[in-house]
Order: sequence, then structure tokens, then C-alpha cells
Amino acid sequence: MVVQPDYLVDLEEITDLSPALQQAHDYWDGLRGTRAFPSRDDIDPLDIPKLLPKVELIDVLPPTADGIPDFRYRLIGTGVDDISTQFYGGRKVSDIPHQRAPSKLHSMLALVLIRKAPVTARLPYIGDDKEIEAVDNFVAPLGRDNETIDMLLSIVDPIRRRRGPSQQ
Repeated sequence: MVVQPDYLVDLEEITDLSPALQQAHDYWDGLRGTRAFPSRDDIDPLDIPKLLPKVELIDVLPPTADGIPDFRYRLIGTGVDDISTQFYGGRKVSDIPHQRAPSKLHSMLALVLIRKAPVTARLPYIGDDKEIEAVDNFVAPLGRDNETIDMLLSIVDPIRRRRGPSQQ
């Protein structure tokens, strides 16, 4: 039996992927071939132009002093930046109060490290856009060998609120 670290919280994992998340999964899977996961160098932005606004590249940092994994936003797509409350580029997840452990986002990122495989989950949306009710995320490992994950590929796909007939 695997004991779940206490910095992880339960996630609403999803298997019914949106077209963007399915495209990201297929792209990642195609890049890895027979390897456990592809490297950052394998990613060619020209291959995924429609995904670029939804992309985040996240560095995997050494764990914090208490052994909790940490991460830093290296690249944030314009679509993700547009729906965020602030610009997170260059910031560590541990420095962002609503993202640090224990949070659903941190748990998702950490789970990718534990599983050494992609994780897809629906996360609550924390932002100002009243038309967005949640975000579906795909996060997958990247690394230079089959052992060490040094970066994560993330796709953020906003879930828009459904409008009833009286709201149109």
C-alpha cells in the first residue's frame, strides 16, 4: 500500500478530455516514443500553435526544507496569463499563497512527480473572469533521461459557464 504524502489533497481527476487536453496528451505521448517521458528539447512550438496560449512550462525545483516538492513558472501562455489574477512568470509555487502545498494545483504537480506520468484534473478557477467556472489541466513530465523529471508541460483549458436561455 502506498501512503499518500500529507501535502497532497484529493483531486477531481478527469478522463473525458477536452479537445485541447486530448491534443496535448497525444502530442506528449508521441514525443516520448518508447521513453518514460520526452525532454523539453523535444517540444517544438510550431507543432502545437493552437495550444500555445494554453501552455505553461514549469521547472521542477529541489524540495523545500520540509521535503515538499517545489516548482517555478518558466513560461506562461497568453491565454493563461489573460485569465490569471497576476503574472506568475518566474515565481515559485511555494511563494503563491493559494497555490502552495496543500492546494489542488500543488497536489496535481506533485502527483506527476510521484507517478512519473501525466495527470489530468479539474481545478477551481481563482480569478476575475466571471464567465469561467473551473479549469481543466493536463500536466505531464519532461526530463532528459527516463529517471529525472526536471520540467512539467501544463495545458490550462478554461471551462466557461453555461448560459441559460434568459442569460443570452
